Amino acid sequence: MSSFGSLNTALSGLLAHRRVLDVIGHNIANVGTDGYSRQRVELTGLGSATVASMFSKPAGSTGGVGVAGVTRIRDEFLERRAVREHATGARLEIESTVLTRIEATIPEPSDVGLAAQLGDFYAAWDDLANNPGDSAGRIAVLQQASTVASTFRRVAADLHELRDAAVTESSTIVHQVNTIAGRVAELNGAVRRANAAGLDAFGLADERDRLILQLGELAGVETRALDDGTVDVTLGGSTLVRGEHVRELEVAEPGPLTGPYAGTGFSRVQVRWREDGFPATVTEGRLGGLVNVANEHVPHALSDLDAVASSLVTSVNALHQTGQGLDAVADLNLTFWDPAGTTASTIAISGDVDGQPSRIAAAAVGGGALDVTIAQSLAALAEAQGGTIDAYQDLVGRLAVETQSAGRRAAIQTEVTGQADQARLSVSGVNLDEELTNLISTQRAYEASARVLTAVDAVLDTLINRTGTVGR
Repeated sequence: MSSFGSLNTALSGLLAHRRVLDVIGHNIANVGTDGYSRQRVELTGLGSATVASMFSKPAGSTGGVGVAGVTRIRDEFLERRAVREHATGARLEIESTVLTRIEATIPEPSDVGLAAQLGDFYAAWDDLANNPGDSAGRIAVLQQASTVASTFRRVAADLHELRDAAVTESSTIVHQVNTIAGRVAELNGAVRRANAAGLDAFGLADERDRLILQLGELAGVETRALDDGTVDVTLGGSTLVRGEHVRELEVAEPGPLTGPYAGTGFSRVQVRWREDGFPATVTEGRLGGLVNVANEHVPHALSDLDAVASSLVTSVNALHQTGQGLDAVADLNLTFWDPAGTTASTIAISGDVDGQPSRIAAAAVGGGALDVTIAQSLAALAEAQGGTIDAYQDLVGRLAVETQSAGRRAAIQTEVTGQADQARLSVSGVNLDEELTNLISTQRAYEASARVLTAVDAVLDTLINRTGTVGR
C-alpha cells in the first residue's frame, strides 16, 4: 500500500466512525421517544474481495473501513408477542371493568339492596298475619312491593345502559381502527418508496409499528413483515391492511340474541367488513371485550335478574290467587303481581290490588276476614328452598365470582404484558449505558484514525521535504 493510500485508509476510518457517532447521538436523543427503535451502524472492511471465489476481484479501494448500512434493531417475534399480549390485556381490562360496574348495580351485601328489600317484603306479610284487620299492614305490603318492583326496574335499566354504552363505545373504537389502519397503509407506502429510493425509512417504520401496537390494543390484530419493508395486518385471519390498501369495519346489530339470552330482548352486536357485510372475527382487544360485554356479560346478568323477578311473580301470584281479601265475594282469584310483568324491566303490582289494600288476600277462601293462612304462606316464601331469595343469592354469588376472576385475570395479564414489553424493549429500546460504552469505543476509534492520518502526514512530509538533503 502506498503512503498516499494510507491517507485514504485513515480518512475512511474518520468518515465511518463519524457516522457511528451520529447514530449513537441519534439513539441517545430519542431515549424517551415512544415507539423508537435503536439503530446500529454496520461497518465493513474495504479492499478485500467482495465474494470469496476464484474469480473475485478487489472492491477497488486500497483498504480501510466503510459503512455497509444502518440496521434498525428489532425482534419480530417479540414485537408480535407484544401486540398479542396487549390485545389480550385490553380485552380482559374491559371485561373486568364492566363486570365491576354490573356488580355495582346490585350492591350486596347492603341494607338498601334488593336482598334486604325482598326480606322486608316477606316480613310485611308476616306483620300482616299478626294483625290482619289493620289496614296499615296491608298498605305496608303494597309499599314494600312497590319498592321491590322499582329496584328490579332500576337495575334492569342500569344494565340496559351498560349494554348501550358498550355498543356506542364499540362504534367509536371501530372508527379509530379504520382511521389508524388507513394511516398504517399510508406509512406502508411511504416506507416502500423510501426503501426503493435508498433513503432512511426508520422513522416512518417506527411510527407505523407504534400504530400497529395501538391496533392490537383496540382490536387484536396479527402482523406479517414483507421484504419490501411493508407490513400486512390481519384481523381474525382476514386482511385489514395489505400494502397501501385497507379494509374498513363497521358495527351492526343484525338480529336479536338467540340461545339462553333470547328473552332479554337485546340485539346481537356484530363487527363486520363494510365492503361486503361479512362478519369480522374480533375476539381480542378492547373491541373484542366490548362485543363480549354486549353479547354475553350484560345479557347473562339481565337473564339471571329476569329469572329472579319471574320467580317472585310466579310464587306470590300462585298463593295469592288461592286466597281472598276483606270482601269474601269480590276479592277472589286476584293476582298480586301483574301477570304480564314477569321480567325485571316490566315487573309491577297488579291492577287487582294496586291502590286497594283491602283486596290483598291474606285469608284462605272461606276462612273469614281474620284468617291469615295465605299471609303466613307468603311470609314463609322467604325461607323456601330454591325460592326467590335463593335465586337472587345465586345471582349475586355468581356475579361476585365472575368479577373477582376477571379482575385476577386482568391483573395477571398486566404482568404478562409488562414482561412482553420489557423483553421487546431489551432488544429495541435505547440503553444509555450501552450507548455510552459504544460512544467511548467509537470515539477512541475515531481518534485512532485521526492519529494514523497525522502519522502518515508526518511520514509524507519527511519523504517529500527531506529526502535528498542528507549531507548538505
